Amino acid sequence: MAQLQDSKLADEVSLTYEGQTHKLSRISMVLGHALDLADHYSQLANYMRLNGMLPPTALHRRG
Repeated sequence: MAQLQDSKLADEVSLTYEGQTHKLSRISMVLGHALDLADHYSQLANYMRLNGMLPPTALHRRG
């Protein structure tokens, strides 16, 4: 598996979506992915709460 190096975060990458190509920095792609994961988790946590369950981040920690 390849690792992302700090020195390459400013590199420009191309993203093609619906036939249009956009150029953005590698860090934008990384941050966009992280924010998307957080959004999915918040949707899952809300769904769990609506169904009477506690999401894992709301559970008491032992230790």
